[in-house]
Parts: sequence; C-alpha cells; structure tokens
Amino acid sequence: MSEQDDQNWFHTLAGRHPVGTDPATKKEAQAIRRAVLALKSEQEAAQLNVESGLQKLKFRLRREGLDGAPKRKSWQVYGAFAMAATMVLTIGVVMLQQPPIDDAATYRGAGAQIITTLDTTQRAQTLIAELEALGIKPEVTRFGAVTITAEWPAKPSAKHVAFLKRHNLQQPASSALRIELMQGNVQK
Repeated sequence: MSEQDDQNWFHTLAGRHPVGTDPATKKEAQAIRRAVLALKSEQEAAQLNVESGLQKLKFRLRREGLDGAPKRKSWQVYGAFAMAATMVLTIGVVMLQQPPIDDAATYRGAGAQIITTLDTTQRAQTLIAELEALGIKPEVTRFGAVTITAEWPAKPSAKHVAFLKRHNLQQPASSALRIELMQGNVQK
C-alpha cells in the first residue's frame, strides 16, 4: 500500500469518499466503518437500557421498602399529629381560662364607706370637725356625692375607734379612710 492508498483508506473510514480510491480499499474501509458504527450504537443502547433498568430497580426497591431509607411507621405519623393537636388544645384552654379584665375604677386602699343622709352638707361639716378634732386633716370633694378622704392612723387610739362607732363606720383596711355622703332617706 502506498501513502496515497493509506490516506484514501482513512478518508473512507471517516465517511468521506475520495476520488480514485482502489475498490478493494474502499470496500474494506466501509466494512470497518459499518462495524465500528454498529458497535458504538449497541454500546449507547446498552447504556441507555442500564440507566432505565437502574431507575426501574430503584423505584421497585423504594416501593417495597428495601431501599435502605428508614420507613416511618403509620403509628409514628398519627402520634405526631396527636401530639400537635394536644398542644393546640392545651394552649387554647389556657388562653380561655384567663380572668376577664375588670374595667371598674380601682382605688388605693379600701373602698368608700357610704352614709345616706338627708342633709349632706350638714353631715359633712360634722364629720370634718370631728376628724380635725382627732388631729386628722380631711380632704373634701364634691362630684355628685360628697366624698371625705383622710389619712387614718395605723394604730388608732380609743378616740378614733369611738369616732368610727358613733358614725357606724368600719375600721379602714388601709391607711386611707374614705366616706361618701349620699342624699336620701336614712335607713336604720
């Protein structure tokens, strides 16, 4: 074989058809080309089949639970849902049991002691004079009713206790004595 004959053989093997190629060389190169292409096609097809077969195998292993991944038991799933529902229910019950907010006005110390009288002005003057005689300086406010507020001693003397009894008042729970005078019929 000559150098030109070898070149023609390689060109024919590559799929080109040079002019003036010996028919035997051409036939041989084309046969080898067909064999190589057929072998390459078979290998590619085999690789494709391997991939699809591998995918089928993986799917079947997953479906059967044999793929090695830990499979959750159905009771674990239901248990998780039950725990979540219990938490929501517990939080809801706790929130519903909070005491209602009282919108009523809150005063420091005990509430006011109410005295009903026909003449609130006269009774207020009497109470103020008696408190001042005990050494207590009362504050008077007139807003609808007459309210007398005074600072009450922590340890009252016998005179202080007598004042409370004389006016049917109770010992204040804190250091503030609050008396409200309301106009109306005196009830015994």
